[in-house]
Amino acid sequence: MVENECPATTSSRCGFRHPGKTTTTALTAHVLSQARSDIGYFIGGEALGFPFSSKLGTEGAPFIIEGDEYDTAFFDKRAKFLHYLPEIAVVTSLEFDHGDIYNNLREIEIAFQRMFRQIPQDGLVLLCADNYALSLKNKAFSKVESYGLEAPADWQGLIKRDPNNRVLLDISYKGTKWGKVMPSLFGKHNLQNTLATVAVAATLGQQAPQIAAAVESFPGVRRRLEVFLDTGKAVFVEDFAHHPTAIRETVAAAREHWPQKRLRVLFEPRSNTTVTNRFQKELEEAFDGADELCLGPIHRAERIAEEERLNTQRLVENLEKKGITAHAFTEVPPLADYILDSLGDTDLILILSNGAFGGLYTMLREALAPDKTQP
Repeated sequence: MVENECPATTSSRCGFRHPGKTTTTALTAHVLSQARSDIGYFIGGEALGFPFSSKLGTEGAPFIIEGDEYDTAFFDKRAKFLHYLPEIAVVTSLEFDHGDIYNNLREIEIAFQRMFRQIPQDGLVLLCADNYALSLKNKAFSKVESYGLEAPADWQGLIKRDPNNRVLLDISYKGTKWGKVMPSLFGKHNLQNTLATVAVAATLGQQAPQIAAAVESFPGVRRRLEVFLDTGKAVFVEDFAHHPTAIRETVAAAREHWPQKRLRVLFEPRSNTTVTNRFQKELEEAFDGADELCLGPIHRAERIAEEERLNTQRLVENLEKKGITAHAFTEVPPLADYILDSLGDTDLILILSNGAFGGLYTMLREALAPDKTQP
């Protein structure tokens, strides 16, 4: 749409980089749509509250799009976001990923630098100050601003709680009080995503009261800390997290939101990087806070040389040393049977996969809620 100059994409474009890009893109589209109905968007997931994941919008309206540094296609190895020509770019984090495309973090930094050079001088780069993304602050020709909850930032969010123990973000901009929002999402990473959305909406001229109301009404995104099954006692939650950082943040969010539950994590090593041992050490640290980890079979393990493959047995052994019960399964049905046979009334089953997990979701639904089984 951008390269063929569809009318709606010749206006302001906002781009987002993962992790959190789908949630932040959907939230920003939701917030902006409360002020004007003519915006366009392209969301890489199923955003609740929208009839479709994309909309062209009208000429002159903002167009919200998510993207990352992954290659465009087998015939175009450039990063996807180099095609988008954003006027506002939000970088939620910067860390190594996509080991099938990049050899190291430096190569990823270069991809971002190339994208920044496309942003006009009157554009804006928004960087999360709470992680390594801020290291890019001197790489852009446009204005650069930061947002964060922990490190000092232009857009500063202070986490508070109201009398009903609901989380509030008390936000200031360059030292001046901006206002408060009550996010519908939970978890530190989602509060950071909310802060990024506030910064974008305010930059585009939306007023604080309208932004706050829209943030509170956001219904969320499929497969992002989504409860897909509740037996009345045990709760089943699914999330798309597959990078170690996203896993760590998601596990921490689940632990905080359901503190009384026994947190049992089911993880499918599926992405092109997590199926290898590139993240062996990081994965051994990503599940801290869980009571139990059940590893599913490595996706298409036969395509990976054994010396390059994720060592699931080593992962299990090192987690056990830290007091986390851990198991590695070579097939999905035995994993489903194990969970069903050992299911307790206080269990929170957190399923992490960027795919279908070998039909695990259907197996669990058919066993526990056959009337809710989806085709």
